[in-house]
Formats: sequence, structure tokens, C-alpha cells
Amino acid sequence: MPNQLYIRALERAAELTGGESKLARHLGVRVDELRQWQSGGVPVPGDVFVKVADILADHSISQIGRSDAQQ
Repeated sequence: MPNQLYIRALERAAELTGGESKLARHLGVRVDELRQWQSGGVPVPGDVFVKVADILADHSISQIGRSDAQQ
């Protein structure tokens, strides 16, 4: 059974970076590799998941900064 956490993290990172192609470029991988991970057919390598987590964290930090500035 595919790990839904990894799949959802990849999907959200693709949304934040502007799509699969841009995410693949950012991660330094081919789009077909990214799609295999997103389908759960192949496990996401640890080093790739760390990069994905960084994208998600950077977005969260920027959101916190924006909400602090609005208060």
C-alpha cells in the first residue's frame, strides 16, 4: 500500500511550485519519476522527500510571516 503522506506531500509541493514539471526540475528528477512516486508505484527516495518537506516548510513559514504582518 502506498504511503499517502508521501503522495500528498508530492501533490502539495507540485501545487506550490507551479506543477509537476516545475517540481521535477526543482527536485532534479524526470517528470516520469515524479509521476511514479505520486502514483505510489515506486517509493519516494529519502533525499527527495527531504527536498519536498523543505518546499512545504518554506511555504508554511512564508504564510506565518504574512499573517504576522497583517496583525
